[in-house]
Amino acid sequence: MAIKATALITLTRVNDGKGIKSTSVTYQIWSNGTSTPTGTWSSTPPKTTADKPYLWTRTVITYSDNTQSTSYSVGSTPEGIVVGGRNLLRNTAFKDVKNNEEVYVDNKYTKFSNNTLKLICDNTSGTSQKYTVVGSLKSTWDLADVLGQDITISMWIYIETVGQLDGYEFRILFTHNGEYQWFNPNRSYPVCIPSASELKVGWNYIYATFRVAEDSTEVKFSFTCNSRPGKKSICWISSPKAEFGNKPTAWTPAPEDVDEAINTERTERQSAIETKANEITSKVSETYVSNSAFKHYQNTVSTQFTQTKKDFTWSINQSVTDAKNEMSGQIDSVNGRLDGLKQTTDNVNSYMSFDNDALTLGKSDSAFKTKITNQEWSIQKNGAKVTYINDQTMFITDGQFTQSLKVGAFGFVPRANGSLDFKKVG
Repeated sequence: MAIKATALITLTRVNDGKGIKSTSVTYQIWSNGTSTPTGTWSSTPPKTTADKPYLWTRTVITYSDNTQSTSYSVGSTPEGIVVGGRNLLRNTAFKDVKNNEEVYVDNKYTKFSNNTLKLICDNTSGTSQKYTVVGSLKSTWDLADVLGQDITISMWIYIETVGQLDGYEFRILFTHNGEYQWFNPNRSYPVCIPSASELKVGWNYIYATFRVAEDSTEVKFSFTCNSRPGKKSICWISSPKAEFGNKPTAWTPAPEDVDEAINTERTERQSAIETKANEITSKVSETYVSNSAFKHYQNTVSTQFTQTKKDFTWSINQSVTDAKNEMSGQIDSVNGRLDGLKQTTDNVNSYMSFDNDALTLGKSDSAFKTKITNQEWSIQKNGAKVTYINDQTMFITDGQFTQSLKVGAFGFVPRANGSLDFKKVG
């Protein structure tokens, strides 16, 4: 079911003492919600599109003295908004960065608990433009998947003083008719890439949507900071994201990075278990071979041998029994540790299981479990999916929101009297 939202911007001239002779209402779709459309108005509301997601309404009132007033209202429909969500870039938390003198991790300022990259482009003694390139980000898309598609990119930039960054480039670089499109955003959607001189002190959120040409032979994310001759640029960047669609969303890691983190954690835990087992085996060996109790037993027994010219006597007394009991106690202690390790392993296995396709989380005898694969994340009850996310879409059978539901800049908001509004909230 399509849900349409309208935010009203009304401009009406009041004509005191005059009656209304007639009213004319017409409609037009447009690429933005700020500039008045210049196309043809229609008497019936047309369907919005991805290129023109805003529906404008024009109301012309004719008064009894034949004067007129015109007002406009503008709204946006979810049909015109395409949200991706899946990050198409790897290593956007900058966990694996080859530091050098111009690009390195510096967490003086951070966002979302991610690492922050500091970029320096020192061109104070140069004679031509100089660039510092971020090379640690890799895209996950195949060329065929992005041709003709909108890709929205977003990122955070931090500067300490105005003018600290001499220049920067933030874009999806692609080819068209055999030529590179160095900066060609789809201006049917909001573009927020201020010039370096317009950046404010602190964190700046930048974003834009790029439509990849159908004939493109190369598509890649690109960010550089640059300096003119005699200048030096410094900035910090955090949490870049590229996603299908025309609306930037909050940063999330690429699913490939999440899978890698899970595999790393699993390997580390397995290594820790194996290390602990080796320690216990070594301890058992030490107990049997060179434990002080065995030495005590050895010494005690040797003192019980008596030899004379006429006889040879071997006496076994309580000391041997004491030594034996001491050794038995230590062996029991080692066995207890082995039992404890087995119990720990059983506990892990009862809440986590792996196979060739997925990681499953949840107690083995519980009806509810979480299952993660390379293609899908799901919550299941008795083996049936209750909620799951597949590629760019979330599926849920029933949903209940206790406070509010927000779609883009619009949301369902409860009133104090118990009724429900659907209005622009941000």
